[in-house]
Amino acid sequence: MKGDFSRWTFDPSKHYGRVLSLQGRVFLDADSNEAHELQLWHLRKLMQDLIGPHAGPGTGFEITPVQGDFSIAAGSYYVNGILCENDTLASYLKQPFLPKPEALSNGSFIAYLDVWERLVTYIEDEDRSPAELGQTIREVALGGPDTAARSQVVWQVRLLPFVSASPPTNDEKSYQAFLKQLKDTRVVRTSVGKLKARARKPKGADQPCPTNPDSRYRGPENQLYRVEVHNKGIFLADGSGAPKATFKWSRENGSVVFPIRSIEGATVTLETLGRDERLGLKPGDLVEVVDDRYVLENRAEPLLTVKSMDPETFVVELGSAPASSVGSDPKDHPILRRWEGTAEVSRNPDPATDGYLTLEQGVEIYFNEGEYRTGDYWIMPARTATGDVEWPGPATDPQLVEPHGIVHGYAPLAYLAVTGGSVTVALMRRSITVLWK
Repeated sequence: MKGDFSRWTFDPSKHYGRVLSLQGRVFLDADSNEAHELQLWHLRKLMQDLIGPHAGPGTGFEITPVQGDFSIAAGSYYVNGILCENDTLASYLKQPFLPKPEALSNGSFIAYLDVWERLVTYIEDEDRSPAELGQTIREVALGGPDTAARSQVVWQVRLLPFVSASPPTNDEKSYQAFLKQLKDTRVVRTSVGKLKARARKPKGADQPCPTNPDSRYRGPENQLYRVEVHNKGIFLADGSGAPKATFKWSRENGSVVFPIRSIEGATVTLETLGRDERLGLKPGDLVEVVDDRYVLENRAEPLLTVKSMDPETFVVELGSAPASSVGSDPKDHPILRRWEGTAEVSRNPDPATDGYLTLEQGVEIYFNEGEYRTGDYWIMPARTATGDVEWPGPATDPQLVEPHGIVHGYAPLAYLAVTGGSVTVALMRRSITVLWK
């Protein structure tokens, strides 16, 4: 999640039960966040142990055919222990978290839930219309500063082409067939791209520097680096993978954002240019225009460059206009997100680098062969006290790690047969009282 965090310490493999505060100590956001993560982990694990991979009470998320569409019943459903809530009867074509669902065409499909979480700051939470402004997560009495963000559960009902000759039934065999189709259609990856990181002391590093000259990480401040896949693709060491994946990176976990008042072509008017020079904008910066629809559709449009800016009017000229209408509707909470760099997922050909790519200040990353998808991310704390990045494994041999997120959960809801706009349904939704074995 692209929040302004110091680091993220939750690790289920350590089997901690709770976080205990110590008297007279400094309070850190990481401790509080880990405490909440531990509680949530235990609760979701309990739900999975009790009801299996997915199930729901009553008729929540039950699918009902409608001419040229189908409805999604109000209620709740659990996927991998995560509570999904649908407040009112929804239409597949007009569901709350999927702006552009796939059109219904002739054929056989499985309607399934895709569940994940997104970070919501006060910017995405607030309504920009003063006439409709209600209670928000930012305390207005503070005069501007925000204090915390939220994690929002996103559910999307999607369609998966069904290849079997006979409709599925509510049994373990059909469920396993569903999981197999997810892999066969590459919804679930069979070869996940991994990354490892290190901090390396540059050769001949004797230049004046505020950090210890023996440090490998040579940045002047503690940072939380984020490496995120932009364009999805396949990486093979011999260069034969296609399409080519790209990544972008940030030293602030991608949390430096600027709310957009209006956008017209390459001209963007912002609400602010940032709190200070470190967290502000300057000509030459790499930016991405983002809004709610962009995030929910997991889009990856070309990154843009700041050409010029007016510190009095907050008008920013970009090198080119966004590739689509992203950011044009204030109700979609448009923002300008700053990144520090972008490159192709690759290996450094210099033998002295062991294939690592350099970000900055001695921080280096290494990609293994595999499939990389838009939104995959890794975060790595860099600390001046140690002159290193925090990463699993010894500094001389870091471990390859799967993406820290985004984590998706999947569950089948119904089998659909569509013919000329007419939809027939066979339910696969699991009742909370009928559990997977």
